[in-house]
Parts: sequence; structure tokens; C-alpha cells
Amino acid sequence: MGTTRPYDIAVVGGGIVGAAAARDAVLRGLRVVLLERGDWASGTTGRAAGLIHSGLRFARDRKFHLALECLREREILHRIVPHLIRPLPVIVPAYRGGSLTLRRIRWGFRFYDWLSMGSADPVCQILSEREALRRAPVLDGKGLLGAGLFYDFHCALPSRLVLEHVLSARERGADCRNYHEVERIRPGQGSFRLEVREVQTGRRHVLEARAVINAAGAWADELGRRAGPGWAARIRILQGAHLWIDADLDTALWCESFPPCFAVPRDGHVVAGWHLRDLSDPAQAAHPDVEGLREWVGLARTRMPGLARDRSQLLLAEAGAWAVPRGQQDRAGDLPCRFEVIPSGGPPGFVTLAGGNLTLFRRLAEYGVDAACRHLGTAVPGTTDRTPLVGGGFGDQVVYRENLVECTENLPHIPREVVDHLVSLYGRKACDVIELGLAREDLRERLGPGCDDRKAQVVYAVRQEGARHLDDVLLRRLGTGLRPDRGLGVAEAASRLMARELGWDEPRRRQEQERFEELVWAQIRTAQEVWR
Repeated sequence: MGTTRPYDIAVVGGGIVGAAAARDAVLRGLRVVLLERGDWASGTTGRAAGLIHSGLRFARDRKFHLALECLREREILHRIVPHLIRPLPVIVPAYRGGSLTLRRIRWGFRFYDWLSMGSADPVCQILSEREALRRAPVLDGKGLLGAGLFYDFHCALPSRLVLEHVLSARERGADCRNYHEVERIRPGQGSFRLEVREVQTGRRHVLEARAVINAAGAWADELGRRAGPGWAARIRILQGAHLWIDADLDTALWCESFPPCFAVPRDGHVVAGWHLRDLSDPAQAAHPDVEGLREWVGLARTRMPGLARDRSQLLLAEAGAWAVPRGQQDRAGDLPCRFEVIPSGGPPGFVTLAGGNLTLFRRLAEYGVDAACRHLGTAVPGTTDRTPLVGGGFGDQVVYRENLVECTENLPHIPREVVDHLVSLYGRKACDVIELGLAREDLRERLGPGCDDRKAQVVYAVRQEGARHLDDVLLRRLGTGLRPDRGLGVAEAASRLMARELGWDEPRRRQEQERFEELVWAQIRTAQEVWR
């Protein structure tokens, strides 16, 4: 075991909260290490539907502080990472005899418009029954009184939002290590000793840090127990599951019920679901509850009968574990929204972050770093609300894209659609991917027929983004993660490129391809089991 000089803060957990905390801390001038036992965003964040909530549902329920918080965070995200966050129209239908009336929707809209005054959001609207069915023909027309139309924001590939934070932290000097598991944390005099194992090689190291931020999400209690005996459970673990459905929608849908029925359009298909259940072990979270999803499908048929008419439309099923503070009691299936920083209960300087989502993660990370800084005796304020991420930093995305198109219009095999696709994933870092294509002609080619991703993106994912397995690339770094087949059709081509970069022999390459294919086929089989 080797030892390095102490870090100021060790952040454990490479989801959206941990990545944001590492970026926040390094922007304050602290020496930071970020550790994740798998790949970045390989847990809960990578399985999220990607909604960045506007806060309207909280304004409607008179949770005004949460509505204001969501509005503020959404505007910040759109400013610092504009290429990944886009407006998304959402329709909320009202039915005769339902608890959500048009009057209640209208009241919520008025208050929300007042809260969001000064934002660039389109004005909320009340749609007639006919207009609602025209905009969302999958809805049940029986008893439909009308609907509300408002705008949330959407991040189609949440794993890239995590990567933006990791790469931003690394660019500022943070030591970011995926596939590094923290096996034990030993509190000492003024610092912690973290016993870390490299998952790929089995090598072990000892790292020292003056404070630890526990951002392990659903595994936060497990990490707390590794920091010492007597750890009391802090986390309630919920499993959320959704289905990918072959359907065409122009707007997202949110049908009021418990559990709620939501449907979010994404790259030629729809992500729908919201079955929630309590878990005692986060390891169970990766396996969707088939019976629970069947119940949800039955409920969805009463409100969105046109969404899934036969088995062939169910593409795959996906699930993840959500952590919320213990003691939070929402109605069954309601949206977990509260988050909490737990600075005590463990050794001094061990800060646990509980809760959070794609809307409020930055605030939770900021509060957590604030708590760690108090332990360290420093009072440097955070600046993440005004510092662009690595792919951001351009004033106007349209102008930036047009300038890049102009610069590349005379270059071979780099037409406008390639530039548009790369900017939508990488922002201003699209130039780095284009440079790889200019250096090697074969890397300009598509990964496969009908695939927008280029071979250069696979090489970039390995060299610059820390990808070490085939699913790291196809599910969490490229647009293939949004395709209905999740990249099955290009798995061989991508694995051969990775083999060349990482030195895999043929048996290892085939093992990677087979592992990836089994992972995706398991999701497909689960979706087929849901239908009956």
C-alpha cells in the first residue's frame, strides 16, 4: 500500500451529487479526490428519465420554497450547460371526478407564472378537451375535461451531465477516479485514511483526506458502516422503474394518480413509468419488479390507452435505487423531493448527503461542501451557480454551432448534421472529437448504419472520459444509449475500437461484447414479461 499527501476532501460516489460536490469543492480552491467503485453515472443517475422539474407541481401543492428552488436551479443549469438541457412541453390532463381539476390547474398556473416572472419560459396554457387530444392522442378521451400545458426542462442523457461535472472538476485539478472502491475508512487525528481498491487491477492504496463527503446515494449507509461501528441508518431506499415504449409523442404527459403516470418523449421512443417500492438492500434495485410494472401498465391503460397497445411496443425495462432521508413519508408513489445534509452521527468531518434529484442536486452538493468547509475551518463560498461546465461557456448555442459549421463546411465527412449531433452531446468540446476525426479518416465513419455516433467518439470516450468497459461507452457516453436497441447493432464495431485503445486480446473483446449484450437483452426480456 502506498500513501499520498492528504487531500482536503474525499468525495465518495460518482453520481450527479458526488460529481457536483467534487466540482464545487475544487472551485473553492480545495484539494479534492472523487472516488467511484463503478463507472460515472452507472447507478441511479444513469437510469433517470431526465426531467428537470420546473417546480409547478410544488407550486400547485403550495410547497412554495421547493417551487422557487426548482425554478432557480433549472435556470442555472440551462445557463452553465445549455447543450444538454432543453425545454420540454408537459401536458397534465384533468378528468371528471378526479382530484386534479382545471380550476386547480389554473390556480397553480397563475401562481407559477408569478413565481417565474423574468424567466424565458412560455406562458402556461389551459387546453380544451379537443386541443388536449390533438396534442396528446394517447390520452383517454372519456371524462376528459381539458388539460394544462406548461414547460419543464429535459436532459435526454443524464450520464453526460455527470460527465460534464467530473471533467470540469478534473480540469480544475481534482483527482477523479472511477473503478476505485473505498473498502474502509479509518478516522484518525485530524484526517481520514481511506483504504481504496482498484477494481480493474486489484491493487490497493491508502488515501488521506481531512474531510469525507458521503455521496454514495442508496449505498450511503453501507459506506457509513465502513467508517466505523455504530452507524445508524440515515437513508430510505426506493426503487423506481420505468419502461421504454415504442410510441410517438410531441409532449411529455403527467397523469395525476398514485403512483403517477408519466411519459417522456426521447429520441424516437417514450420513457414511461414510476412504479416505486421500498427496498432493504440497494443491490436489489437493478432488477425491475415485474409485478409492480404490470400493475402500473394496468393503471396507465386507464389514462393513456394509446401509449402501449401490444407487446411489441415494450422495448425494455429499467430500474434504479433512489435514496431519500429516512423519515420522509410521501404518499405512495409521490415524487421524493426533500434532501438533507447530515454533518453529524459519524466521525467529525464525515458528511452524508441524502436525497436530491436532477433538479436540486447542485444545491445539495453545495450544502454538503459548506458543511465540510466548516469542519476544515474555511469559509470560501461556492461559485458553481455562475461557472460554466466544460462543454458550456459559449454565449449562444445557436451562434456557436453555426460558427463551428462554417469552420468545418469544407472538411470531408463533417457535414452539418455531424456537427449538430456532436454539439448536442459535448458542447464546445465537440471540437476535440472533430480533431480526432481529422487526424484519422477511419474515425469519421459512422459506428453503424443509421447510427449518428462516429467512431471518433468511442476513442474520445476511452482517452478523455475514462471509459473502461463497452457499456461505459454505449450506454453512458454516446447517443447510442438513447437508441431503442441501446447500441446492440454497433456493439462489435465499438468493442473493436476499444480493444485497439485498451490492448484487449480477442477473448477479452468478445467477453466485453457478450457482457454488454446480455445486459441489454435482460432489460428487453423483462419488458416482455411485463405484458400479459
